[in-house]
Amino acid sequence: MEEAYQNWTNAKADVRKGIKQAYSWRQKHKQSLADAIAEAKGTDPEKEKRVLYQQEKQRDQARRIRNIRGKSKGRVTKMYYTEIIPQPNGQESLVIVHECTTPDDMYRAAQQENESRFTQSLVTPSMQEPLLSLIGPLADTEHAEAILAGSFDPPPGLDQYTLLLLQALQ
Repeated sequence: MEEAYQNWTNAKADVRKGIKQAYSWRQKHKQSLADAIAEAKGTDPEKEKRVLYQQEKQRDQARRIRNIRGKSKGRVTKMYYTEIIPQPNGQESLVIVHECTTPDDMYRAAQQENESRFTQSLVTPSMQEPLLSLIGPLADTEHAEAILAGSFDPPPGLDQYTLLLLQALQ
């Protein structure tokens, strides 16, 4: 833990040093970029440096104007999730599409989607007894190796599709 804290402190100090040198690094980069462009085009490096400087100046000026006018390039993020409500008496399920625009709604929708995705395998035969204790949740047991080797003897009571899957894994 002490080593991690020391590494973090050192990294923070490096960032502070880097911030002080960022302007000179940027200038060196622009000069090397201008030299490369001039060499590729067969033009004067100083001319290319002026062009790069002018482009950067225009971008900064346009960014400031957008901020002043309140027309920044802020994007509106929307997320949709589908809710399926089963109906009684064999009627068709009701499908409702919800739109999420606030961060809290998006978080809840993402959490609900992730939970449904990552827990859907919990009801499969391989995640139920007796296979769960034989194979394990990570399939890192000797029985899992036996399945791959083709020497696994499945326990009685497995459905036909699980048996077909075990055969296919051999």
